[in-house]
Amino acid sequence: MSKPEYRAAWINQIHASSTRFALAITGGGSAAIGDLLGIPGGSKVLLAAHVPYSSAALAEYLRAQPEQYCSAATARLMAITAWQEARRLTADQTEPSGTAPLAGLGCTASLASDRLKRGPHRIHLAWQTTELTASWSLELTKAARSRGEEERLAADLLLLCLVEQGREPRDWTLPLLPNEQVEFNLTLAPLPWRQLLLGDIRATPANAGQVCVSISSAPRPRLLFPGSFNPPHDGHRQMAAIAAARCGLPVEYEIAVVNVDKPPLDYRVMAQRAANFSPRESLWFTAAPTFVEKARLFPGCTFIVGTDTLVRIAQPKYFEITPAAPNAIAAEIAAQGCRFLVFPRAGKGDSAPPPLSSYNLPADLLALCDEVSATEFLNPLSSTEMRRSVGVGEQGSEGVGA
Repeated sequence: MSKPEYRAAWINQIHASSTRFALAITGGGSAAIGDLLGIPGGSKVLLAAHVPYSSAALAEYLRAQPEQYCSAATARLMAITAWQEARRLTADQTEPSGTAPLAGLGCTASLASDRLKRGPHRIHLAWQTTELTASWSLELTKAARSRGEEERLAADLLLLCLVEQGREPRDWTLPLLPNEQVEFNLTLAPLPWRQLLLGDIRATPANAGQVCVSISSAPRPRLLFPGSFNPPHDGHRQMAAIAAARCGLPVEYEIAVVNVDKPPLDYRVMAQRAANFSPRESLWFTAAPTFVEKARLFPGCTFIVGTDTLVRIAQPKYFEITPAAPNAIAAEIAAQGCRFLVFPRAGKGDSAPPPLSSYNLPADLLALCDEVSATEFLNPLSSTEMRRSVGVGEQGSEGVGA
């Protein structure tokens, strides 16, 4: 069969699938949208298609600035955002845990354009369902194809990802050059992770067999260290050691997979974060992005936080109150028997970190805080700075949809 005949067979197979999906494509590969709709039957499976072409449009779509505009991680962010949209668009229908009739696909590419690009030409796609996170990445040989040829290849790769729906690549009949190969990654989620992302449960130990003290509705003294831990570093370990010595309790770490102002974590990210902790360390995954929700899940706990986190707690988007009741967050946390152990962050230059009293925080919130002095702890490290120091997450100057 000719290439158009192959393409028509792929599209008919996609249309015949029971999986409905939403698409997000930054530009390269967007010809696939026309392919899907050019043959009758697209309305049975395609729920929505977005082309956030500019960097501003992509940030708006993701509700967050991606660390890189063209990467496998960004494709996964797009996929899980599209999956969330697919769920919203079918909210009148039930999606039982363990099934995957809905999906999101994200595609970001850096292809040939009217200017010379310093980085490689590449295509990243991701597929998100209730059960799995999958991604495909392809680095193209530079100057071997025209823009039109690269665009067609990106669109065909997208169509074949829709055919495979998270399966490992088989014979795809793609016109790849000898040194080109599709890199495939698949993360299958254990049942508790799926239940967490669907909202069926609120918390689960991150690793199977990990020792975690069970959650109780009654207040229980415990030390909870919330964070993204991307990655955990010596500063985190020092904070945990000081907190454990001061309070006489073991430290439990917590990562909220659902966030206030950005997409949830996908299963590949969850697996990577969990792998950073040993089985001897207690790590929770939760659907509790705000401290009010964390306090309800872990009543009686002491939260380990830095001053920067404590300042954010007082911002309205991080708690469930009205502007007319700015101290409601402190009242709710206090009602759950929770407190904060607050660690200083380094000041600018060689200046000493300012004390908590210098921050414009509600008095009721400050009353819940015990402060660790700079003489006990001072570590300026941050996970973001660590990622940047090794070249991860740096944004290039190239546009999103190029």
